[in-house]
Amino acid sequence: MTPSEEQIKQLTYDYELELTVIVGDSLSLNLKTTNLSNHPFTISEGYHTYFYVSDIENIKITGLENSVYTDKFDNFNRGIEKGTIQFHSPFDRVYSNTSNDCYIEDEGLNRVITVKKSNSNSTVVWTPWKIKAMEMGDMGETDEWRRMICLETANLLENSVVIYPKLSHSIATEYSVQEY
Repeated sequence: MTPSEEQIKQLTYDYELELTVIVGDSLSLNLKTTNLSNHPFTISEGYHTYFYVSDIENIKITGLENSVYTDKFDNFNRGIEKGTIQFHSPFDRVYSNTSNDCYIEDEGLNRVITVKKSNSNSTVVWTPWKIKAMEMGDMGETDEWRRMICLETANLLENSVVIYPKLSHSIATEYSVQEY
């Protein structure tokens, strides 16, 4: 993908994006951004993934223990994740300076989803909960929000990436599912 007329209005540099997708026992994605301009630029990037789960209140996420996070529902205040992540209210956090793989443990569906990361130093965990979901056109009018979790492989905030002229940066992720 190269810049379109609409993107040129927003971005002041030339670039090329290349997405490689490999489907097999797992799903692998590799997004390569190449700087085609004559000056460096900074990007934030992430795979905005929604995973189907049995019920948001019956899952847990591991792999982010002791990671620093920025909490969007708490005025962007920072904290340290003390342990396993579980959900009982709206949740929107960016975990910084972590390249750890993450795991969605879902006893209701008897499975663990593994999210492996490469060249990613941020992770986003998000669930809108009921009120925010009702404001969103793509969440439906039922409790669809209860059956999804967003877990993103990313580079955000202080983990944004500078790409120098004629060089490239790749971010990759691999998703796999194991039954209990």
